[in-house]
Amino acid sequence: MNSKKALGFLGIVAVLLAIAAYPSVHAWLIDDTKIVVPGGRLAAQWSAIPKRPGDNMVGTLSVFDKLSLAGAGANFESSATDEEIFSFYTAQLRALGWLLQPKISGRREIQFCRDGIGAIVQIDENPGKTYYFGLESGNQKRSLNYCWDSHQKVARNPS
Repeated sequence: MNSKKALGFLGIVAVLLAIAAYPSVHAWLIDDTKIVVPGGRLAAQWSAIPKRPGDNMVGTLSVFDKLSLAGAGANFESSATDEEIFSFYTAQLRALGWLLQPKISGRREIQFCRDGIGAIVQIDENPGKTYYFGLESGNQKRSLNYCWDSHQKVARNPS
């Protein structure tokens, strides 16, 4: 009978320890505390990247900081073709050390990676030629837009 009480007591202690350790273990597993670069710093980096001449920014630069993602970007109007837009940003970003990421099939976009930051150029599907150019940084486990170190190992940067 005493051994059953001891086992019951140990079971309760184990549950209490698990509950107490959950926040630390959860943060380690999810890593929802690591935004690599906050939105304000992304805005400064975004501003330093040359934009395509002749294209007009629609509205203003959008900057955001959320729990798992930060970003800075803007929409542009252009009379250029998709290829002309992609070629311009590919040349500019590669010259600044950004790595072209593998293309996602069926999407009118290109993505780059550098120092835990993702850069994206995405052509709008709506009539009229608009595109988005932005930088994003997120945590390692929750953000699909996070620029992972493992992606840098497989990134292609054609000559």
